[in-house]
Formats: sequence, structure tokens, C-alpha cells
Amino acid sequence: MKYFSKCKLFLFLLGSLVCFSGSDILACSNMESGTKTENTEKKEKKPICLKGHLSKDKRSISVDCPVSAYWDGEYLYIENRDLSSDINLTLSKNGQVVCEEVIPAGSSQVVIYVGKLSVEEICHLKLTNQWGDCWVGEFEMME
Repeated sequence: MKYFSKCKLFLFLLGSLVCFSGSDILACSNMESGTKTENTEKKEKKPICLKGHLSKDKRSISVDCPVSAYWDGEYLYIENRDLSSDINLTLSKNGQVVCEEVIPAGSSQVVIYVGKLSVEEICHLKLTNQWGDCWVGEFEMME
């Protein structure tokens, strides 16, 4: 009789584990499908021109900006290819800071929801690293 009880307990625990794992998978798939249905049309990402300076190496060679920024009319996409420094992002609309984020070193892509902008609204983007390097860019409503 004890053996039967142990088997029932084992099967109950195993079934509970499968049930919890299955609910986590369903929750993730609902989140992913929710994201896909919200953004059914593929929007074109346009690069944001970043201007600034890179003083880390202080050599005479030209060094490309290790950060890329793109805008699709609703979302901001940031890539930090610098493996040695996190990037601090500051986003402002109409002179007021609306978002501050830290983009980890070597991150493939960080997506930030900005929302649709009105006709005359311009967003300013400021990116800085731990060495004082700074890049700035701006973007506005897309047609």
C-alpha cells in the first residue's frame, strides 16, 4: 500500500511540474502572438544620424560609432556593439526627459516604445558611455 501511495505522489508531482511548465510556455506564446498581432504590418526602420565624438582611444585613426539607432515611426531600436562599455540613453520630447535607459555592452538590440509623434514633435536622443563619449541625434514623425 505504501508503494502505491508513493507512486501516486510521484505522478501528482510530475503532473504538476508539466502543468506549470505548460502554462509558462502558453504565457510566452500569448505574449509573442500579442506582439505580432499588434504590429501586423512590417514597418520600415530608418537610421537616426548620430553625431558626436569618441575619445576612448585618442588616436589619429577614424573610429566608427559603436551604437546604431533606428526609428520606425513608433519604436526606437538601439544596438550597442561596444563590448567594453554600457551606453546611457536619454530620450526627450519637447525638452522634457521621457525615458532613461542603460543599454548593456554588446547588446544585440533594445526596443523602446516611443509612440506616434504629432506633426511638429521632435524627439532628441543622447547616448553617452563611461568615458564621456557622447552621441546625439533627433527624429520626428514619419510619413
